[in-house]
Amino acid sequence: MLSPCVALIIFATAVGGQWSIPLRHNLLPALSPSHLKLSSFRPLYEAKPKRTSSTGAGAVVWLANCSPRQAFVSRKQDAQLQCEAVVPVGTEVTWYKNYLPLLRPGEEQENPRTQQIQQEVYEEITNEVSLPLAAPAPVAPSGSSSGTRLRVSPVVFIDCAAEKDEGEYSLEMRTPSNNVYFRNFTVRLLGMREEGSTCNMQTSQLESLPRIYYHSSWVWAVAGDSLTLPCRAQGRNLMHTWYVDNTYVGNTNPNYQVLANGDLIIRTVGMHSPTNSRCQVSSSDGPGSMDAVTTTIRIRSP
Repeated sequence: MLSPCVALIIFATAVGGQWSIPLRHNLLPALSPSHLKLSSFRPLYEAKPKRTSSTGAGAVVWLANCSPRQAFVSRKQDAQLQCEAVVPVGTEVTWYKNYLPLLRPGEEQENPRTQQIQQEVYEEITNEVSLPLAAPAPVAPSGSSSGTRLRVSPVVFIDCAAEKDEGEYSLEMRTPSNNVYFRNFTVRLLGMREEGSTCNMQTSQLESLPRIYYHSSWVWAVAGDSLTLPCRAQGRNLMHTWYVDNTYVGNTNPNYQVLANGDLIIRTVGMHSPTNSRCQVSSSDGPGSMDAVTTTIRIRSP
């Protein structure tokens, strides 16, 4: 199922977790100072952008700031596995760990799409076929165009790294035209260095922590199209709040809709549409804890 890749081996020996990116410091405002001590992070990315064999408006273009294919992280290190890409609007993103969809805190409940993917993986491994699930896969919003492009940042958080975090990871990008693109990663542990801040957190506290794992930093939108801005977060009892050009956006404006998964739909993009949007995620389980991202929007005529 997973396409082969040429491994780029990088040993992170000078600083544990070099292949990761810095944690956002606004994640833990409610914790005591002893919990705020972060490990030292320095980005280490592949030297050149990686492009798939497909080109054109409907293709996925992998960017340079990806974690190494062979990623080594120190025990008890906090780290992030990431690979940015430019994708058509409506692209579905799925992380796999050891060939099964990666479940995050707050996603343990039954999810039709996750069930569907797990069933497909099971059938491929065992060659058993069952009745298809009733729920279809999500599709791009009505009126969306392949001319609208998003720069997306899918992330996997590795907290207080241990043996359970080792394994084969894969990032799948499925475009609205049903083309599938993969990037594969192998995560292995090295000797222990300085403990990450999450090592001092209780399991319940860590699982409730709101953290955005998928968003778009830039959007190149086409006037007249609809547009979906992703803001997917992990954690329990989450609340998403969107601001467009510093103005709060609920579901009272007919041109905007905040979905249950946290995404914001702009039903019709105009030539004078907003240039910036901000998604904030908080949890009722941990008042004061918050994560936020900003999306810059650029509009062009059809």
